[in-house]
Formats: sequence, C-alpha cells, structure tokens
Amino acid sequence: MRKFLGRIVARQNTRQFSEQLRVVKLLLYAELKSEHESYFGLELGSILAAQIVNYLSGEDLDESYASADEFNRSQIRRIKDQIVPRAERKMFHDQILRETIVYTHRMKNVLMYATHGDAYLQSSEKRRSEAFLFKYGVEFPREVTPKMYAQIVAHFVEAKQAFLSSRSS
Repeated sequence: MRKFLGRIVARQNTRQFSEQLRVVKLLLYAELKSEHESYFGLELGSILAAQIVNYLSGEDLDESYASADEFNRSQIRRIKDQIVPRAERKMFHDQILRETIVYTHRMKNVLMYATHGDAYLQSSEKRRSEAFLFKYGVEFPREVTPKMYAQIVAHFVEAKQAFLSSRSS
C-alpha cells in the first residue's frame, strides 16, 4: 500500500512539475528570443533560443537535432557552436535562472527516480542533469521539495514577466 501511495504522489508531483517546467521554458524562450533575434534575425534567433532552452533543461541536443526536419537541421547547424557558450553566459549573468535550473534538475532527478527507479540512475538524462548540478549546484545547496520548487518557479515567473513587460513597452 505504501509503495502504491508513493507512486500516486510521485505522479501528481510529476504532473505539477511538468506544468511548472513548461512555464519556465516558455518564459526563458521568450527572453532568449528577445535577446538573440536582434543579432541573429528572427528565425535564427528563435532557433537558438529554443536550443538553449533545450540544453538548459537537460534535453539531448543530438536527439532534438535528429528529429528536426531538414530545414530546421540546416538552421541548427548554422548556430550549433553558439548554443552551449551562450547558455553558459546566460547562466553566469542570471542568478535567478541559475537557481531555477539547479532546482529544476534536482526536482527532475527526484521525480524520475521515484517513477523509474534504479534504471534512471544509469540514464543519459541523469548524466546530463548531474553535469549541471556539478557545475552550478554548490551555489544552491538546499534540498528540493515540491513546495520549495513551486516558490522558486513563482519567483522566476515574477522576475521574467517583469523583464519581458519592460522589453515590450
């Protein structure tokens, strides 16, 4: 019974986390697109922003490249060498983003382990996540909980909405 209830709670928290992550990714994409389209143009700036968001959220860039249509693959090839350096520069200059990304990876690790068990510990997704935590996690040492993650996301949303509002005025 306890194991069953644990899985139900994990599923509920996973749904909530997915919704929160979607909001974080959308706001981050909007901010990055705004920053990069003046230099790269609307289309390339949008693709670069999307790839940076994918990278920071721990997605496999090679997998997303492989699943893109030929036109988007050609566009990604044009900016591929910019993705990681620009993501790292953004992380360096944006403390709220660093905190949000660190706790996003921590929350993802907890939920993925709760739903997939030991198999997750050997996954490439876990290794990508651990790379972020190794590099940035020491700055934010608290243990993550769903309640605390919700507060971090709310703070991120507040900061990014204010930024985006000031850019559109």
